[in-house]
Amino acid sequence: MSASPGQSSMTGGVRQGEGVSGILALMNQPAVRPLVGVGVVFLRQGRVFLALRQGSHGEATWASAGGHLELGETLEECARREALEELGVAVGHLRFLCVS
Repeated sequence: MSASPGQSSMTGGVRQGEGVSGILALMNQPAVRPLVGVGVVFLRQGRVFLALRQGSHGEATWASAGGHLELGETLEECARREALEELGVAVGHLRFLCVS
């Protein structure tokens, strides 16, 4: 059931649209995935592998592979997925470098 304009609806005993704030307002928000970015830097023989970005933010610039962590995904799983999706590379040995 949805409220028409000018009316409020009940959600979990709290009226939406009637001064709900703080944690109660957050509880009624749809779940979103974590907004964590993961980058993958390929190093071989002292060289860093970069790719030319296409069809995304930073288009036509050189960057390492990477993207957003999906809900329930580990950092390692994300790094492997992004390398495969963006570069077609199946990653072997991974070494964690940093969090910033």
